[in-house]
Amino acid sequence: MKQKLFIKIPKETITWCIVFFTLYVFIEVFAKYRLFYMEQWQTFYYNSLFVKTVMFRPGGIACLIGDFLIQFFCIPYCGALIMALMFTLIILIIGKLVRHIAPQHPLYGLGIIPAMAQLFLQLDNVKYHLAGSIALLFVVAFVYGTINIKDPKKQLFVSSLLSVALFLLCGAATTLFSIIILVCGATMYTKRFYLYLIPVSLSFISATIALKNGYAGEYGMLLSQDAYYSCSTHSLLFAHLSWILLTLILWICLICRKTRITGKKSFVYLQIIQIAIIIIPTYYIGRLSYNPHQELFYHYAYYMRMQKWDDIIKLSMNKEPDNCIDQICINTALAEKGMLAEKLFNYPQKGIECIYIAREASSPYEAMIISEEFFSMGYIAASRRWAFEANEGMDNNSPYCFQQLARTNIIFGDYDVADKYISLLKSTIFYRDWADTQSRYLHNDNAVSHNKLLGIKRSCIHTKDDMMFDYDITADLKQIIDHNPRHTATIQYLGTIYLLSHDMTGFKNMIDRYYRTRALPTLPQTFQEAIVLIASGNTAMLKHYNISKKIINEYNAYQQQNNL
Repeated sequence: MKQKLFIKIPKETITWCIVFFTLYVFIEVFAKYRLFYMEQWQTFYYNSLFVKTVMFRPGGIACLIGDFLIQFFCIPYCGALIMALMFTLIILIIGKLVRHIAPQHPLYGLGIIPAMAQLFLQLDNVKYHLAGSIALLFVVAFVYGTINIKDPKKQLFVSSLLSVALFLLCGAATTLFSIIILVCGATMYTKRFYLYLIPVSLSFISATIALKNGYAGEYGMLLSQDAYYSCSTHSLLFAHLSWILLTLILWICLICRKTRITGKKSFVYLQIIQIAIIIIPTYYIGRLSYNPHQELFYHYAYYMRMQKWDDIIKLSMNKEPDNCIDQICINTALAEKGMLAEKLFNYPQKGIECIYIAREASSPYEAMIISEEFFSMGYIAASRRWAFEANEGMDNNSPYCFQQLARTNIIFGDYDVADKYISLLKSTIFYRDWADTQSRYLHNDNAVSHNKLLGIKRSCIHTKDDMMFDYDITADLKQIIDHNPRHTATIQYLGTIYLLSHDMTGFKNMIDRYYRTRALPTLPQTFQEAIVLIASGNTAMLKHYNISKKIINEYNAYQQQNNL
């Protein structure tokens, strides 16, 4: 008897493995840094107060599961693995649901369309919580379980109970479940379709009770995709596209369930049509949601947070930034490497906002980048202020902001405030070690002073630091330089602000004030070039500032070339 050397794997298993692998590769390639960024703004805290606060509200279980899973997104490849597995399950269950409703038609691949719409929604905006996709998984599983009940009375009874249970477990997703049950009931049992309004009514009643008890301020936050957004964002049609497509596909399957396909040609044609229906909408939904410029920002933001300054500079050489926030990341990296005043104009600079934004931040993400830049400047009060603003904008649930707030409050000596954020981070898995290392600086001025980073940043603080924010950035930076001339990044930022705002008088006064002091012993290249322009051939001035002959010759050659 011959022994079998290979195990026969069912074709369906191979198909789903291919779907999973395709999703994994797609997410890892196109959304790697989005997943890292999602984790920066949501995480899971291992304490009973957090669990109780999240759990005992409509949709609390889905939120809890989402927060638990998202904490692992900080591990490379893990976020894509979790997302691919979750959306493969969604596609699998929808496929089984379609096959159950219309077994004569090979339409089970259509489940890819609503799943991909939900995936693009999830990746499109980090304000959209992972709970929204968890809720969709619950919905398709509950619908599949309900449709498999053959007795109409039992089916109606179970669906009514599940509509309430789903509201408690997943919140607004009960709307989708109830509508699908209504569509199924109205199509399959036309004489008594009105009975299937009961799950819809129960969902609305549950939302009304929650509204009366203060769980939300409006029905939209309890019965629509708005419930899964931060900051009370009112979602548009795109946010509900996955819900609409899922309902539409199931309705089409219900209509086609009694028809039969005869002949191989008809089967082949139907398969071709199905593939076209899958590819075309998925492509256009993807184009609608995917923004390569936004992905580039997530890339810069990740390196900014991890303080990978060389990687930021390297990335900027391959992909030119197209907005001021990306450019701020590059300029911050240059400052941290001590090259801002040397290589400023080696990179595209499109005005003062490439180095300093005087207006209010337009989003919490922008606020956090500004906070990082102010920290680099040595302007600790402003850094703390913008980290606080960013955290407020993300429901006070950002480990990234907690780290920045803990760090800046330690520098200020506000140890009790810092301890509040450190205690929160200690209740996480991946920030616990960082929090433990920061704890040694609490109420320990000597340890702070001897820390290479915290010590020099604390030296930037002076008595008026808390009273800043009059937006006279140049005056504030001068005070920091006077108080701590060893922090050389500050004068690089100050000179750059003058140059990008075309304030040559202010720049010249700065040079006169600090040249040959500890803050500015020699002039870096960009500053020398500016002095050559100001001097306009004044050899005495050029000699006084020790301008290199190379820069003078380059300036003269430029003038001759342009007939200046």
